[in-house]
Amino acid sequence: EKFIHKLSNDIQRRISEFCGTRTPVYYSQSMHNATVWHFETMDFTYRLLLHYYALIFFTDPQIGNFYKRFVRDFLTYQDEVYCAAGKVVLALQFESHLRSTSGSKSPHDSSLSNSLDSELIGGFSSLHVRRGDLQFKEVKFDSLTWYNNTRECWVNNEVLYVATDETDGTFFDDFRKLHSGSLRFLNDYNKLINLDNID
Repeated sequence: EKFIHKLSNDIQRRISEFCGTRTPVYYSQSMHNATVWHFETMDFTYRLLLHYYALIFFTDPQIGNFYKRFVRDFLTYQDEVYCAAGKVVLALQFESHLRSTSGSKSPHDSSLSNSLDSELIGGFSSLHVRRGDLQFKEVKFDSLTWYNNTRECWVNNEVLYVATDETDGTFFDDFRKLHSGSLRFLNDYNKLINLDNID
């Protein structure tokens, strides 16, 4: 940090704007030589719930852009994960299409207001129910409460995909009884996407 005053006024201003009320921590030789970095996260003051580019600032924009492109291009899911996700989305949309056209004379007639748009977007809704990590006592409630807190969001007879870490299949029974459409989970597509063989 003894060299920081040697930085140009413009760079110091940009560092100050980036950090705002946060205290800057400068990358040093000891950090560079460290085998492991440990980030304290137990105290709310040090929680790292933000994107990396809101945490790391490069004084040289060209180097910063290089690393942003590197993260964008190489720190991604494997193609098979994207393909599996695409299959699940298509299956959900197809089920929604079948539900919306059942009983109608035309396969293009849809009674759901959330049918696919011209870019094939839509057709179902999703709900993320976290039951394990980052849980606070006041938000760890049963599926009936989940339903009551979200029921105004769902279209009648709508297919609802639930992304969750809940392993008890009966946990959502109360929600399932009250929701007019079908509830779907990742395990429902195990065979379709060959889930057991995705690494």
